Amino acid sequence: MSSSVSNEINSQFQNIIREAENAANYLRDSWGKYTSFVEKSNKVISQKKHLNEIINEILNKSRISENLFMVGGRPREINCFYEDTDKIDFADYSIKNFFEEALNRFASLADEDDIITISTYIQDGYVFLDISRHHKNFPPVEHVSSFGDYQRPSEVLKFRPVDTFLNHVYNETCYYSFDRLSLEPSYLSFKFPIKTKQKAFSLEKTAPKILAIDDQEIILDLISAMCQSSGYHIKTANSGEKGLRLALNEPFDIIFTDLAMPGLSGLELAREIRKKNLHLPIVLVTGWGMHFDENQLKNAGITKILYKPFRIEQLTDIITSLSKSRLFS
Repeated sequence: MSSSVSNEINSQFQNIIREAENAANYLRDSWGKYTSFVEKSNKVISQKKHLNEIINEILNKSRISENLFMVGGRPREINCFYEDTDKIDFADYSIKNFFEEALNRFASLADEDDIITISTYIQDGYVFLDISRHHKNFPPVEHVSSFGDYQRPSEVLKFRPVDTFLNHVYNETCYYSFDRLSLEPSYLSFKFPIKTKQKAFSLEKTAPKILAIDDQEIILDLISAMCQSSGYHIKTANSGEKGLRLALNEPFDIIFTDLAMPGLSGLELAREIRKKNLHLPIVLVTGWGMHFDENQLKNAGITKILYKPFRIEQLTDIITSLSKSRLFS
C-alpha cells in the first residue's frame, strides 16, 4: 500500500474519531430539544378529542338553526344520537377532514326531503360512526355494526375511487361499510379502534431505526458512529442488493443510500423499495457538485439529499425532521 493511500485512510479514520467526539457534545445540546419535542408530542396525543366533540365542531360551523345545517350544498335536517365514546388512536385533523368531506358527499346524494342521522356508539372495542338518511315518517337506519360488511379504506378505494374522503384515513386502522344496494347509499358506517393508554416515553422504543447502504465501508463506519452516538438504531449494507434485501424484510424508519454503487444504484434501489413501501423516507447520499432532475428524484421516490462530506448535525437534523414527519403522518 502506498504512503499516500495510507495517509488518506488514516485521515478518514481521524475524521470519524473527531465526529464521534463531536457527537457527544452535540447530543448534550440537542437532547433538551429532542425531549422537548417528545413532551410536546405526548401533550398533543393526550389532548385528542372524543369523536362526538369533533363532529360537533364541524356541525357548528354549518348550523343554520337548531337542527338545520348547510351541508352538501343545501339546508339539511340532521339529528345526532351520541353515546359516550372513547378517544380514537390518530390525529384529530385527519378525522375532521375525513368527517366533513364524508358528510358533505353523503348529503349531496340524499333526496331533498331526507333526514340525515349521525350516530356514535361503542361496540366490541371499536368506536362506530354511522351517517344515514331516511324519509320523513320512517325510522332511521339501525346501528350498522349489527349487519355491515366492513373493509379497510385501501381495499374500498380500489373499486369505489369516488369515496375520496377515505384518503384522509387511508393509512389508519379504520374500517368502512356502506349501502351496496343503491347507487345513492342510505348509510355510511365507520369503525375505529379505541385509543390505548400511552406508555411512558422510552428512548429505546422510540429511537428511529436506520438502514445505511454504501459500497464504501469507511462511509458506513462514519454514519454508524454518528447514529450510535445520537442513540439511533443502525444497520448497514455494503451493496445495493444487500440493502434491498434488508429493506424488504425488516422494518426501518429511514434509509440512507449512496448514489453510485456497483450493481444496483441508489436510484434503482429506491424504486424497488417504493414498490413495497410507499411512505418510507429514503435519503440519497452523494458528493457535492452532483445535479439531479427533480422529476427523476421524485419518480425514484427520493425524500431528501445528503451531500458528502457531511457533519453529524446535518445527519441528525435530517433524521429528526423525517422522524417528526413519520410521527404525525
